[in-house]
Amino acid sequence: MRRVLLTVVILVLTLSTAVFSQSAEWYVDKPISEIRFIGLTNIDQSELDGVTDQFLNKNFTDTLFWDLQSKLYSLNYFDNFTANALPADDSRQKVIIEFTVTERPLIQSIIFRGNLSLTKTKLLEVIALKQDDIINNARIRMDETAIKELYIEEGYPDVTVESNVEDSIDAGYVDLFFSIVEGSQTRIESISFSGNAFASDNTLKGQLESKEQAFFSKGIFQEGLVEKDKAAIEKYYYDSGYLDMKVVDVVITDFENDKDDGRNYIEIVFYIEEGEEWLFGGFNFEGNTLYTEEELLENTTSSIGKSINKSRLESDFISISDVYYNDGYIYNNMATAENRDDDTNEISFNIVIEEKNRAHIENIIITGNEKTKDYVILRELPLEVGDVFSKSAIMQGLNNLYNTQYFSSVVPDMPYGSELGLMDLVINVEEQNTTDIQFGLTFTPTAGSIPVIGFLKWNDSNFLGNGQDLSVGLEIAPTSQEISFGYSDNWLFEQRLSAGIDLSFSHDQYTSVPQDILQPVFNLDDSEDVQVVPDPYDGHWVDAETGIAVDYPTDAEIADETVLTDYDYAIAEGETIDDSYLMDYESYTLSLAGSGGYTFHTPVGRVAVGSGLSTALSYVYYDSSLYRPYDKTIRDSLDTVT
Repeated sequence: MRRVLLTVVILVLTLSTAVFSQSAEWYVDKPISEIRFIGLTNIDQSELDGVTDQFLNKNFTDTLFWDLQSKLYSLNYFDNFTANALPADDSRQKVIIEFTVTERPLIQSIIFRGNLSLTKTKLLEVIALKQDDIINNARIRMDETAIKELYIEEGYPDVTVESNVEDSIDAGYVDLFFSIVEGSQTRIESISFSGNAFASDNTLKGQLESKEQAFFSKGIFQEGLVEKDKAAIEKYYYDSGYLDMKVVDVVITDFENDKDDGRNYIEIVFYIEEGEEWLFGGFNFEGNTLYTEEELLENTTSSIGKSINKSRLESDFISISDVYYNDGYIYNNMATAENRDDDTNEISFNIVIEEKNRAHIENIIITGNEKTKDYVILRELPLEVGDVFSKSAIMQGLNNLYNTQYFSSVVPDMPYGSELGLMDLVINVEEQNTTDIQFGLTFTPTAGSIPVIGFLKWNDSNFLGNGQDLSVGLEIAPTSQEISFGYSDNWLFEQRLSAGIDLSFSHDQYTSVPQDILQPVFNLDDSEDVQVVPDPYDGHWVDAETGIAVDYPTDAEIADETVLTDYDYAIAEGETIDDSYLMDYESYTLSLAGSGGYTFHTPVGRVAVGSGLSTALSYVYYDSSLYRPYDKTIRDSLDTVT
């Protein structure tokens, strides 16, 4: 507090005497042209622009200046600062505010003392302050709490955490110390129950988050779980028909044992009053003229004569209300009363309904969307202005918005409209990142002499906020390059028609390709003549075992492969074609693919149907005066678009 007051006094004195003695208050009502800082070392000017930019070009007033000063001080970047007003021009028609600041030090190291049970790495994970952060007392207090909560989760209920800051060796830096007194770890030796006749101990233990120490459980005691465990026991009984059940007390006592491990051991006893088991006696309705009893009960699940399940019963009440809410009757009043029959142990429920007029939507308002256009959001809502308010339609709209994957949060609000019977539907969205950039290297022998393929891909699934998907990709290797483009729209002509196009252009260089340029030159396909072979072979027959030439083999010998061409024999013997007989060629390919479809909304979910077509144009080039490929399809493609 003293530092704040001192800063205020300095500012007042500076602005009222030293700065403005030349001409009394000449700066008042003059536009602020610049806000500058002297003394910044660790803080970048851009980090302050978010605060100062909103004051630029506004006329200087005392109120505005105090607001600026308050915002700067709330950043917790400075120990103190003073301000000076300078004329921006000779005519003094504009003012420059110049702050001379003393920055708060940075954290050089974070040191933990007394952490015998938890590692430094684990402690660093839970605190907000990090090395090279600006020291901040409020965040230090928060980190003390975070460390303490971590220890409590690990079973150290008596832990204490204190902090202190010491100047570091380097100027402008401090060391932050957390001193920890862990105390003893507390573990649960046993959990037991008193008063439970309906449910066994093992059944109730299964409902608890707290666990006894066992082979697969450390049995760490967390005091905060006790209330959760009480609620879990009560819920189990409530859902089994025991609506009057109570956990009347939880007693925790020390457990004496012979273990000498420095830990405390406790026993936990839950004292229970079960009460009577109650059966469901049904629903009785009064005041329902718009819907029959059968229509109201259509989606309920409680069964007459069965044990009451409180969770299921609450869901049934919501289902009955939704019959009205889904049809716009949101102003209805619904009162519920229990009728208990002690003779049969049944509880029936009287539901008195006061039916009122429907509500209609007066306005649909979208907030929070900085990128996504309003119409992209509105088209996902199965509601329009003037429609009857419908809970189910709103829920469907929220699901549709989440399914776009444009938003991390979608929260509806339904304030009353301008008059009775009208409602506004406000959709509050929080956008998430829809842009994805991928890049990297892939190592593969197929890439060529340098076995590396580099790739870069950019994709935005909500391009310019219009709900369209646009992607551009690039892939580069020594022997191949490809650029691709993709575009799709799932709302073509503002209908649930989808259409997409993918376009790519690639260049490939093929190396070490067999030729057929030496005599004999072949012009037939392999399927037409089994003696078609690449250079330097001529296709004559040889014995499959010895490689000796066979002038006139029989058809049976050829079929049985007891004779082979000289080429097939060489390959079988592990030989390869010498590089001098091989060639290179290049290929350019333009590929185009299109797709379309339609999405149907059904009671069981979305059903999409679609189809697609693709085609490609290819161009092959090599110097035909020097080379002649062995593969006939390559020869046929020379200088031809296919």
